[in-house]
Amino acid sequence: MIFAAALFSSRTNVPHTIVLVGFGIVISFLGFAGLEIVNIQHFKIDPNLLIDFVLPPLIFEAMMNLDYKHFKAVRISALLLATVGVVLASLVGGFLMTYIAGLPLLVAFAFAALIAPTDAAIVIEIQNRNWNFVER
Repeated sequence: MIFAAALFSSRTNVPHTIVLVGFGIVISFLGFAGLEIVNIQHFKIDPNLLIDFVLPPLIFEAMMNLDYKHFKAVRISALLLATVGVVLASLVGGFLMTYIAGLPLLVAFAFAALIAPTDAAIVIEIQNRNWNFVER
């Protein structure tokens, strides 16, 4: 799926992270419709694999490809996104996961805190791809 997302992303100029989210949504809807593409009964992932190898590239991939001159122009908004934005997204996400999904507070806030920084990375990547429209 990563290869297909990268191929689709390079031809359509849609960020590959958004394409991967779309793939996940399609697979979820197919599962609800009764077409089991992925059998998750025997599927187990070691939590250390996610924390050590999956999250760091997701969080920092956008910043590794960002040009310093472009970053300097948006440093205040990036700083606000990385601090206030992540805190707000964690709080809102935690309360929503507790209210909607009925998760315990600790689990809901831990999940929201893990997801919030990757949202900021996606925003920076989208801004990076459309930079020629925002030149100052």
